[in-house]
Amino acid sequence: MSISRRRECEFAGCGREANRGVLCQSHYNQKRQGKQLTALQTRNVWRGCDFEGCERPHLAKGYCNGHYNQLRSGADLRPLVSKETRGTCRFAGCERSLQARGLCTAHYQQLRKGAELTPLYDWVIKSEDKCAALPGCEHSVYSSSLCRTHNDQRRRGVPFTVLQAPVRKEHQCWGPECARAREDAKGLCRSHALMQRRGQPLMPLVLRTPTDAGGQFIERGVYWCTSCQQELPLAHFGTDAGRGGLPRGNCKLCQGIVTRANKHKRTFLDVHLLFEHQRYKCAVCPVRHSDGDGLHLDHDHACCPRKGESCGQCIRGLLCWGCNGGVLPWYERIRGQGPPYPPLESYLNDPPAASLGLTNHSSGSA
Repeated sequence: MSISRRRECEFAGCGREANRGVLCQSHYNQKRQGKQLTALQTRNVWRGCDFEGCERPHLAKGYCNGHYNQLRSGADLRPLVSKETRGTCRFAGCERSLQARGLCTAHYQQLRKGAELTPLYDWVIKSEDKCAALPGCEHSVYSSSLCRTHNDQRRRGVPFTVLQAPVRKEHQCWGPECARAREDAKGLCRSHALMQRRGQPLMPLVLRTPTDAGGQFIERGVYWCTSCQQELPLAHFGTDAGRGGLPRGNCKLCQGIVTRANKHKRTFLDVHLLFEHQRYKCAVCPVRHSDGDGLHLDHDHACCPRKGESCGQCIRGLLCWGCNGGVLPWYERIRGQGPPYPPLESYLNDPPAASLGLTNHSSGSA
């Protein structure tokens, strides 16, 4: 993988990436407006409430939300009661936490409106209830007799689509707190398998980067990949227009591996193993894989001649665009009509995928 060099802003102590010559965007704006360059306010720094003993996050004027509301109402500042020590609602059968006048939030709203206190809707759905959107949907009910995905489709007004069946318990990864499907012979998902290959202890997966943590990652010029479960430079991530230009959840390499694996009906780990075996370079020439010019997964077109079609059993190796789209097809057409070319002969007779046991297919000699 190619790693781009990150140039920092020349203002002392800034640390941000220089994208306007030698200055970051904020210091460049100061210079353009004729202002003196000053230190920027540090973002995403956690600050607690100033009330002694309160560990809640700061909201305004030095206080958390609860103490700030006390200040606005003119009351004396006093310790807040945590939800754990409030107790439960006094309405018979209600076990929700206490909010006001001995009632939970929902029953207190009924009291304020002058309505009769009634039992609340039970949001706990039995795990055996299945989605009723389409016949055969095995996902558990989330709301309105629908699973979470089909309920979101109903709210957006789009037609229901067939979803992939949930992973059964016996097919789930045995990694800590993991519900993903197994992908390797040891019973691990792709992310936990990569952790094990790197020699790291198996940890619960971080499947979504929180907004505050994401800001801290971007501030340091890195981001978290949810597939390989590691920090990588921002240059290794594409941007997601649907999220306002934020980095995508997968790095470019992992996203490319997913695309290749889906196209050729292979697992993520199969393609990743090929990349590692070939040391991220073309199997024929010295061209290395990069985010801007990636390697292509080659397969035997004599087995699958139709464009875009691959059975998954005739994959051979990873090639650069020049070898995959130009040199190799030409050589296969004239093979046996002239002197052999050793690099291509070696590749065709013993492709990397066959040597790794990913496929039993081999082109052999002409």
